[in-house]
Parts: sequence; C-alpha cells; structure tokens
Amino acid sequence: MDSSKQKIIIFGGIGFLALIIIFVVIAFSGGGKPTQIPIVQGNLNVWVYGEAPQSYTTIIKAFNKTYPNVKVSIRQFGDYNVYANQLLEAMAIGQAPDIFMIPSTELAAYVNKATPAPAAIITPLAVSQLFPQVVSQDFVVNGAVYGLPLSIDTLALIYNKGIFAKAGIVYPPATWQDFQKDAVVLTSVSANNAINQSGAAIGTSNANIDNGTDLLYLLMLQTGTQITNPVKQVASFNSSAGQSAIGFYASFANPKNPSYSWNGAMPDSLDAFAQNKVGMIIDYQSALATLEAKNTFLNYGVAPAPQPASSTISVSYPRYAGYVVSRQSKYSSFAWNFITFMTANQSNAAAYAAATGEPPALLALINADLNDIDLSAFAKQELYARSWYGPRRSRIDQVFSSMIDAINANRLSINDAVAQAESQVSAIINNP
Repeated sequence: MDSSKQKIIIFGGIGFLALIIIFVVIAFSGGGKPTQIPIVQGNLNVWVYGEAPQSYTTIIKAFNKTYPNVKVSIRQFGDYNVYANQLLEAMAIGQAPDIFMIPSTELAAYVNKATPAPAAIITPLAVSQLFPQVVSQDFVVNGAVYGLPLSIDTLALIYNKGIFAKAGIVYPPATWQDFQKDAVVLTSVSANNAINQSGAAIGTSNANIDNGTDLLYLLMLQTGTQITNPVKQVASFNSSAGQSAIGFYASFANPKNPSYSWNGAMPDSLDAFAQNKVGMIIDYQSALATLEAKNTFLNYGVAPAPQPASSTISVSYPRYAGYVVSRQSKYSSFAWNFITFMTANQSNAAAYAAATGEPPALLALINADLNDIDLSAFAKQELYARSWYGPRRSRIDQVFSSMIDAINANRLSINDAVAQAESQVSAIINNP
C-alpha cells in the first residue's frame, strides 16, 4: 500500500474500535442511512477465482457510500490451480492480498496463513444463525471464524424430461433404489455390451463423469461413512459402509450387473446429456449453464439428489468457497468488516446472487429461493449439506478416481482397492 503522507489511514486504537462497532451495526442492519464515521483511506486487495470482477460491483459501490476513500481492488483468476500457485508465491514474498478465496475443503491448508474474525465483528454463534450448518463445519475452528461464503452449490439430480416421458417415468427418483430401477429402464445395451442410451452417468472416474468423485463422496456420506478422522488425521473409509457405497457406485459400470448403464467408452457426462444420450446425471447448479450452452433446446428438470430409502436424515454434498483474511494483511479487522459487509448483509448478498445466478449462502435468501423454479432444489439441499475433513482435495480426488478405475478394470477387488486408497489418502492428509 502507498504509505505517502497524503494518505491518512485510521486502522487501530480506540478510534478504530469505535469504527468496528459502527460498521457492524451498519452491516447487519440491512438498511438505513450510514452513520457518520471517521474518514478512512486505503486499499483492500481481494483475490478471487472463477468469478468475474463485475459480480462485486454493486457491493463495492454500496461499501464506498460509507467508505468513499477506500479502494477495493478485485483481482480475478480463471484457473484455480494458477490462482493457488500465485497465491502461495505472493505469501512467500510477503505480498499476499488482504482477502482471498479458498475452497471450503481447504481451510486446513491455509489456517496458519489466515487471521480469524475478531469476536466484535462476527462470532461462531452468528455464523450458525446466518448460514447453513455446513459453513460452521468448514470455516469455524476452535471457536474462531476463518471464512464466510457468498454462495453454496450442491450436487442435484439433473434429468432429461424427454427421455423420461418416452419411458413412461413420471417423477424423478427420490431414492437411490428408484434411481437404480430408472437407470435400468432407461438404458439400452447392444449384444456386445455397447451402450446405445444410458440411464445414468455413474460408475466410472472423473475421466468421463463431471464431478464423479464428488458423487462418490455423497454416497459415502449418505451411508454413514466417516471418510476421514480429523482428530487422528487419517482416512477411515475402509469400512463396511464405505465399501458398500463404493460397490454401489461401481456397479453401474459393471457389464455383469443388472444396473449396468455407463462405461469408460461413453463421452463426457455433460456432453452425453446435452446430446440426449443419458437420462440422468448428478451435478452442480454451475453445470446448467454449460449444458444450455451445448444445447439451447435441451429439455431437462432438476430435483434433489436421491437419498437412501432407509435413511432417516437427508444429506447433500456441497461445493463452495469462503473469503478469508490473510495473516499478512495490515488491516485484518477492516478486511473482516468488508467480508461481513459482503456476505452477512442481506441486500449485498442478494446483489451478488442476482449478478451471478448462483445459489446464495445466506439463510434469509435461501428461504426466499425455496419456491424458485430454478433454484429450489439447490436451496433446499444447502440446509442439509455435509462436508468432511480432507485438505488437498484435488490430490484425494485423483486417489479415488484411480481406485474406481482399478475396480472397473478388475485390477483390484473392491476390498483391496479401498484399502490401498485409504492408505494413500492418509499419506496426503499427513503430508499436505
């Protein structure tokens, strides 16, 4: 930051404590005219990935009505891997941004590089009252808040209405048992096991299923599998529940299984769905824009992801990011004020949701979307989304993909493949 004498920066002391109190009142009031506050000048540098800087325009304009002399700079990265590498490089030379985004799965890898929110700004109790449970699960550690989201995406069932109608299936499946039955009805297989029409894209690795490992994680969590033990920092999915979920997933790619409906020769699941070659996929809300770009006339519907018929509770699987304050920031308290201004203020969070079309994370906005034809399934699922401890998730994804490939190719039995994968995931957790 420019430290020239012309810039007056008031970030500390008794005056700043008063500033925090005033800001919190403004941020959580949801309206009204801002209270007169001391003049603050300076820059807040924010790094994001996957989001257009224009998504924050309305929020920054609202922020500048109260703080006209604070410049909020958004630096956007399209590719997450490029983003992560440059972020670590910036941290290594002491030039980290004040605020940066991290996937909800990666807090363990960044917790020593982040500054938790001061209790005067937001508390774990406030987080539990403002956001779905999964946010506390992912971003509250040892009684401190480390990050907050603007949106939360979840895996949902996306089904082809035309294929369903032709097969005489009226409603999308609500349970995995019905999903399996529908997949059989919708699948057409030739004499040499080639799939002419697939009932469902499930059973292979990420090589041709978009977010296939996430779908596998969903099944494991729904069956009560403890994927990892965060206390002992080891993988723990080599259990009867874990093997059952993995076996169910892989069965759809086994030509000898009655539910055979997918294989490694099929195209990418999004391409297949856009080409009307598959009846059902499990994917995120973010995939809908991709599908519509591939086929403008695609006739599809969205429903909550299936649940086990015997389950007494529903579980969905989320993908989202949180905004975190760097430990290197000289203005960490003020940076946290901006994060809460973005995420915890209803009008500001709504402006972001309107700009991006993403499912909002704030409970007040989720409630409004429960009857929205486009977002209702995703909004509902946010309320029962569950996550699990596992830093360096991309590396863990590769382990699970390789495990599925080994099972499908009959290189390893399910028992041996799961045991091997568990050992590999434990090694990643202990050597992130």
